[in-house]
This record gives sequence, structure tokens and C-alpha cells, in this order.
Amino acid sequence: MDNTLDLALQAVELEVSGPSLDAVHKPFDPEEYGLDPSFRLTKFAELRG
Repeated sequence: MDNTLDLALQAVELEVSGPSLDAVHKPFDPEEYGLDPSFRLTKFAELRG
């Protein structure tokens, strides 16, 4: 229960202070996911039928 309260307080703090842009968006790093460094995402934002 204590962990739930901590998470709720963190969420409220984030809502009030707002995140920095760096915290919200960071560039995709394929090596972070065990992929080849030359891997590129393509059409990742395209809507599918």
C-alpha cells in the first residue's frame, strides 16, 4: 500500500511540475534493445486500417 501512495504522489508531482522535453522524448537507440546499430525504424507512425 505504501508503494501505491508513493506512485500516486509521484504522478501528482509530475502533473504539477510537468516533465522536461528530454524526459518525454529521447531518440530511438536500437542497441538499447539488442538490435544492430544500423537498424532504423520506418513507418512506425503510419496508421493501419
